[in-house]
Amino acid sequence: MEKAKLKKLSLKIGLGLLIFLFILAFSAEFTSRPSFCPTCHYMEPFYESWKTSTHKDVTCVKCHFPPGLAGTVRGKLEGLVQVVNYFARSYTKRKPWAEISDESCLQSGCHETRLLKGRVIYKGVVFDHGPHLEEMRRGKKLRCTSCHSQIVQGEHITVTETTCFLCHFKRDGDVEFAVYKKLSNCQTCHHWESIPKEEMSRYRFDHSEVINRKIDCTRCHVSTVIGDGFVPRENCYSCHFDHARLSQYGNTELLHRVHIAEHKIECIQCHLTIQHKVRRISPDEELECKSCHIDEHKNQVLLFAGKDLNGLKGHPNPMFEAGLECASCHVFSRGIDRESQS
Repeated sequence: MEKAKLKKLSLKIGLGLLIFLFILAFSAEFTSRPSFCPTCHYMEPFYESWKTSTHKDVTCVKCHFPPGLAGTVRGKLEGLVQVVNYFARSYTKRKPWAEISDESCLQSGCHETRLLKGRVIYKGVVFDHGPHLEEMRRGKKLRCTSCHSQIVQGEHITVTETTCFLCHFKRDGDVEFAVYKKLSNCQTCHHWESIPKEEMSRYRFDHSEVINRKIDCTRCHVSTVIGDGFVPRENCYSCHFDHARLSQYGNTELLHRVHIAEHKIECIQCHLTIQHKVRRISPDEELECKSCHIDEHKNQVLLFAGKDLNGLKGHPNPMFEAGLECASCHVFSRGIDRESQS
């Protein structure tokens, strides 16, 4: 009788264990579906942006869980924590936050060959993933989500250009600017000769002659960078309140390592934005002709002043010796032309 009871009990335990494992497996599969994510209503904006993104055919856990069994288990445990936070309503005090590892992006079947493809054209800019992920940029280690971000409302894991501008145009003194001057050089990103012909047709001006003559871009495009990317101390208070962390405000090496390399913190949460665009000139703005027309009349002035030129001995013009300036005569040239034509 004892053996029969023991056998029956073992059978019940085994059956119960099988039912538990089945429920566990079904729950794990069901909660891994993208449609389950907006159950917590604060996830709805992210779910809606995912549905219209380039990753709409990729499940959420494919990216948000690190590859492998250990990553899945860890992701499920973090999911339970989020459920607790949801019912405790702590999500009302802070924005939902998630980190996506580079291993998730570069795993098999996703972007594992991305670093090998070399240069690509993106919005008229020549870009190469290799140097950005395999080399230090401005002395800092970047990750995929340093540029592919979630800060653009209504878009999912998109390229955030403001982050690019912060890295390329941030200036922390003349020493750093001299070391990283290449990053802010127009030709570092804009290669007219590398742009396909079909892409060139979108531009209203053919820059080929400009490139051939090696004319500096800033001769025509002035004031294309607006802002300095400064980090106000008060921006730290939105996340930190203890003195130990706030005292590290000036330790940029530590801050970038913790916020960028080890964790995913958006650059513009700390830095003020830097704008990079072609600035349209206002009709009411007073222009400085010398910014483009450099030394246009230098030789004429040298002759007028009687300076030696090209090995020839100069002779000052009588009007120069009399104290007259160029504008004394040339200021009336337009009026004289109109009178002669009438």
